[in-house]
This record gives sequence, C-alpha cells and structure tokens, in this order.
Amino acid sequence: MQKIHARRIDILVAIFITFVIWNVANEATITKENVFAELKFTAPKGYIVLGKSSNEVKLEISGSSRAINRARKILEKPINIKLSAEKNSTFQNINTLKEIQNLLNSSGVSLTSASPDTIEKNIDILIEANLPLSLRLPGAQIDGPPIIQPENILIEMPQSLKRIVGDKPASLLIPDEITNKLTTGVVLTREVEIELPSPINENKNIRILNPKSKKASLTFKLKSKIDWKPIRKVNIWATSPASDFDKFKITFDPPIVTDLLAKLTDEEHANILSNQSRLIATLPLSTNEKEKGSTKKDIYGFILITKNGLMRTVAVKQEDDQKIEEISIIIEPIENISKSSE
Repeated sequence: MQKIHARRIDILVAIFITFVIWNVANEATITKENVFAELKFTAPKGYIVLGKSSNEVKLEISGSSRAINRARKILEKPINIKLSAEKNSTFQNINTLKEIQNLLNSSGVSLTSASPDTIEKNIDILIEANLPLSLRLPGAQIDGPPIIQPENILIEMPQSLKRIVGDKPASLLIPDEITNKLTTGVVLTREVEIELPSPINENKNIRILNPKSKKASLTFKLKSKIDWKPIRKVNIWATSPASDFDKFKITFDPPIVTDLLAKLTDEEHANILSNQSRLIATLPLSTNEKEKGSTKKDIYGFILITKNGLMRTVAVKQEDDQKIEEISIIIEPIENISKSSE
C-alpha cells in the first residue's frame, strides 16, 4: 500500500516538473508575429482633429506566446492618443513606435516595427460664427419679405473654414413637393430645417450650436406657384464682350430652341405668350472662341426678361426630357464679309 502511495507521489512530482519545464521553455521561446492596432486621436479642448480621427497600424511584435497573447488582448481596444496644441502648432508627426511600445511594455513583448512608423495629423482651433438665414423657395414666388426667426444661427467650425464660409447665408429650403400643397394668398408659418451653405453643408467638423433644434420659424405669403409650363420656341442670344459686337457676325443653327418646358408662374407664362416678357437662351462666347471660328456649344442657361426690364434665371428642359442638343455656331469676322461684298 505504501509502495503504491509512494509511486503516485512520484508520478505527480514528475508531472509537475514536466509542466514547469514546459512552461519555462515556452516562456523562453521567442517568436515574431504581425498584429494590427487602431490609433484613435483626440484634440485638446477647443481644438478639432482635421481629416480621419483614427488610423490602422500594422505591427511586428516579438516575445513568448504568452506575452504575444497579452499584447493581443491589449490591442483589442483602440489606442487613444491625445494630441497637443503647444506653441500654437497645428501640424504634428506622431511616432507610432514610441506611442505603442509604451502601451505594450506591461505585456512583455518588443515592438520591432510599425507600418506606418509615423502618422501626420492636423488640428485646428474651433471658433464660433453667426450666419444669416435666407429662404429658398424654388417652386413659388412670395408676397413681400419672409419673417424668419431667428434671423441668424450660431455655428461652431474650424478656423481654417472661416474664409470659405465668408458671409454665405444658411438657408431654409421648401421643396416643390411641399410648395404644391400650400395655398396662395394665405399667411403661412412653418418650422423648417436649417441647411448650411455649400460647400460646408457636408462637413462633419461643423455643427449648429443655436438653435439647438436646427430649425427656424418661417412666416410668408405665397403670391404664385411656379410649375412646368410649355414654351414652343425660344430665341438664342450670344453673350460676349461688348468690344466684339462690331467685329464678328454670329448665326446659330438652329436659330431657336423648340418644344420646351419652363418653370414659370401663371402670370409669367401668360406674359411670355402675349409678348410682354421674353424667355431667351444664352450662349456665352469669349473673344478667343470667336477668333478660332465656328464651333458647337451647349446652351448655358435661360433668362426671363420682364416688361419692366427685370431678369431672373429659369429652369428649362425639353418636353421629352431629352438633353437639349448642342447648337452649331457660325462665326464670321465682319472684316472678311465686307471684303467679299466689295
């Protein structure tokens, strides 16, 4: 019985010694592995990170299998790196090897390489600015100026965007599908979503501070609705420097654009049909283009000229929704025409 008990003890001791030897050998065996880490950058208070706020880095680490497993555990979460704003410098070169090695010291691994080994980051000061609000109502005309509350909005943005924004107003857009349901001649009040001006309207670094609802109250009276109205033909006008008027003869083929639909009010449409107003197609020509001779160009746009001399641009399309064809432009220097007629 004692012999059996002694043998069991011997077996347990042997197992324990084997485990210790294996464990020591395992810790002593150094391997290399590639792992990935996500770096997340945060700016100091009052600043913002421009561009991507996070980057993925490929790492080569070396150490025992246990140390590597510990490192993997650490790298499961993003590594937060706080950027500084010392000496008002907005550009920073981040040494990824140094930042990550400091974090991995406790795991027991060595960081042999990082790709990329440096990351460039820019921060910018956050500033506040006031922008005026304006109404955009492409589907109608209003009677008198609208009442907008508040008249201005407060936004927060990177200082570098101040020049781009300038004095551009934010807008309150009422789309056609809403306008079509509204009644003319009646005072209307609506809460409308605020839209920031282009090109900053899609910039995620800009936010509206006030009003917090990102909406404004709009009171207005519809005078008339604008809808697609048929226009049988429109003359083409060349717009060019006044100094060229007596130097070139310009003709178009075809000389008119036909079978169109124009966005007009009922009154504007009636005035065009009675020749009290004119709708024209514009085709700009530079002096350089004229000197090169005949060419082909697309219509640039359409302008409505009222009987009072007022002008506005008008949306126009073909009745069949096809693209308006290019216009052939015949350009002849008047000097050549005079010589040939002598």
